[in-house]
Amino acid sequence: MSGRAARRRRQSAAAAAAQGAGRVAVLVTSLLGAASSGRAQTLPLPPPMPEPSPEAPDASPAPAAVASPAPDAVASSSPLAGQPEGPPKPGAGELPLPALIADEFAPRRFRPWEYEMGAGVVWDSNPDLLPTSSPRHLAVVPQAGVARLFQGRDSQFRVSGGGGWNAYPGQEEPARRYAEAGLQAAHRVSPRTSLEASLDGQLGYSDTSEILRAQGVLLPVVKTRSLSGELTAGSRIDAATSLRLDVRYMRTEFPTSGTALSAGASARGTIGIERRLGTRSTAALAYSLEDVLSGPTGSYLTHFFSVQWTRLLAARLGLLLEAGASDTPDAALVLLDHEKSFYGGATLRGQVARSTVLAFVRHEVVPAFGLGGSRVALRGGLEATVPVGRAWALRLMATHVQPETQATGPTAYGASDEAMASLGCRLGRRLEISGQARYRRLGGAGATHGIESAQAGIFLSLVTPSGRPILTATGR
Repeated sequence: MSGRAARRRRQSAAAAAAQGAGRVAVLVTSLLGAASSGRAQTLPLPPPMPEPSPEAPDASPAPAAVASPAPDAVASSSPLAGQPEGPPKPGAGELPLPALIADEFAPRRFRPWEYEMGAGVVWDSNPDLLPTSSPRHLAVVPQAGVARLFQGRDSQFRVSGGGGWNAYPGQEEPARRYAEAGLQAAHRVSPRTSLEASLDGQLGYSDTSEILRAQGVLLPVVKTRSLSGELTAGSRIDAATSLRLDVRYMRTEFPTSGTALSAGASARGTIGIERRLGTRSTAALAYSLEDVLSGPTGSYLTHFFSVQWTRLLAARLGLLLEAGASDTPDAALVLLDHEKSFYGGATLRGQVARSTVLAFVRHEVVPAFGLGGSRVALRGGLEATVPVGRAWALRLMATHVQPETQATGPTAYGASDEAMASLGCRLGRRLEISGQARYRRLGGAGATHGIESAQAGIFLSLVTPSGRPILTATGR
């Protein structure tokens, strides 16, 4: 009897260790994805609240990729398997503003079709984002999106698209139209190896460009075309060690005739090795090489090296600490004061009770598309989604970007701030009514004047059945 009891104790301990390791794998993937993402919430229609849980479990089988990760799983939380889709990534390891999300750690039922549509009325104090106050406008902002998810035994593929426009009835301001499309794929090659890929394109304006907003670049409103793509591979070397490779490309153009803004493009490759330290911690070494293909003197390189440590603070709450250095050999030619600078920061991300929270602070070299060159910036932010009962939810977002440049001179950049608050109420399972207020500011620097903009609006939305946003940047 004593031998059987000892075996049962060992089996229980092994199962607990596997569950803890699986949670670490999910949090590591989520935190590292956040630490390199460039997605900002720019929808005029706020992201939907989580769908109320059904009283009885749904009979639809959950996809295999969403199941609890095995202790040796690699990239166990695919962006197509219960995680928000991968956003464009403007800089090596950069963390601007991932989108507000519901419970990203909870498995979602497989739904082959997803859709969203809605309309709202927005008052804008400075619709053109000009240094001098532009006429205030009242805009009607309809939009719609659709997504199709294909799923196999070891693969998932998602295609999405949509668009919208800002209409100014009875005013001289011309309507602004937006469109976007995206492809995402995830494939488990073997029990040790997985692949993920994404491709996104946007047609719109600079005030809603995901790449520009992630870089902290606030420009007067001009037309933009953006393209971003990424390929990530992960492979388990042994029971506690994994290797990850990532390649990313992004480009933003300004087709408006007569604009003085220069197109921007960059490509980045990253290699990282991760080592699990027990059931709650993971350490990693990462190296990135970024080639900015549109500098003032042609392309130039920046090297990034960092040490990362991830700690699972609770079942669904993780902390990422990162420290390292960056080196830009052609710093003087691309408007940087120093070749070398500190690179790193901290990220806290996860779920506390029913609320989701993301807080970050980072210091790094970031390209500035449209302005030419790069800049060193200290950025910080907070996002939170707080359910209030079963029908209401409060969403908060705030960011601050502080470029480290001289206060005067031709290369001076001002600090930028953005804050948003939204309160929404579900009307049944598919309708949501919400009110949103947002404020944006770009401080003056050198000969550049500051820019301020305030918005307030009310929206009625038909949300996706899963509660997962489809559109990322359409409209204001």
